[in-house]
Formats: sequence, structure tokens, C-alpha cells
Amino acid sequence: MEIKDFWHLIERSRTAADDTDGRTEWLVERLVERSIQDVVDFNGHRHRLDLDAFQWPLWAATCVITGGYSDASFDCFREWLIGLGRETYERVVADPDALADVPEVRELAARKEKRMKVSLPEWEDLVFVPVRAYAEITGEDEDEAEAALDLDGLAAEPPGEGWDLSDMEENARRLPRMCALFGWTS
Repeated sequence: MEIKDFWHLIERSRTAADDTDGRTEWLVERLVERSIQDVVDFNGHRHRLDLDAFQWPLWAATCVITGGYSDASFDCFREWLIGLGRETYERVVADPDALADVPEVRELAARKEKRMKVSLPEWEDLVFVPVRAYAEITGEDEDEAEAALDLDGLAAEPPGEGWDLSDMEENARRLPRMCALFGWTS
């Protein structure tokens, strides 16, 4: 599976289902129809994209959106970002402050402004799509499939110089549009 095929599946899942649970099921069904190598490739593409998004400014953007900075929230956020599709993903990884232009993020900001509950932008189950497909194709259990797909975690922190993610002034300096959108002011 080429990267363009990966993105095609991700983007088709957006129109095939209304929520991440439905998208997860749809993707598993599509992968089960393919070869084991395609499942392995899907996982490899997802993992590489996850690594590319594992950067301090995107973690800070997650903090701005959610008001917290757990590594679990950041993990789920990166999968959600992949789920937004290639164009959005590439634009945001190149310029994390461009999240301020993403309609889904603007919707979250509007909800927060109205003091409505804001759910975490996440798609945790995207990690398990290839695991489930691999297990279904091979008849192995999901633990065996996880081991076969080698789902190693990431380092504790992104590479490069980090900063205190709860520092509003620093976040506003690095992500001015996102902070303005979510009312993060010092």
C-alpha cells in the first residue's frame, strides 16, 4: 500500500461514517479485504505520520484546545489530526498555528466560548485499526497482532527544545492565532 492509498482510505472513511467509531469499523472492513502486507503498510504509514506530528508546537496546540497537557491526550490528538485528511494534516504539521483555520477546531473554540462541553479531539482507535484487521485476517488474537505489527511507543517527549506547556505567554508567542481563538491570554 502506497501512502496515497493510505490517505485515500482515511479520507473515504470521513464520508463513510459520521463518527470515529464508524470510521474505525469501516477501515477495518476495508483492510480485511486486502493483503497482510497492505495492513502492515497501513500501520507503517500511520506510525510515520504520528511521528511527524510528535512535535512541541502541536502538543502546545492540544493544550490550548483542551486546557490540559497529558501525553495521552496528545497521542489521541495526533491520530485525530491524521483523520482530518492529507491536506489538513500536512498544512498543520508544517505550521501548527494553522489549526486555527481548521473548521473542526474553530467549532471547538466556538463551543468553549459558549461555555459548552468541549470533547477532546481524538481518534484513539485509529492505532488499533491495523491490529484488528491483522487479527481478523490471520486468526491470531489482538495481542499477537500487536506484537507482529510492532506497535512501539514514542519517546516521552518530542524531539527538540520544549517549554512549559502551561505557560500562556510562551504558547501565545509560538501559537498566536490558536491562543487568540481559544482566549488564552496572559
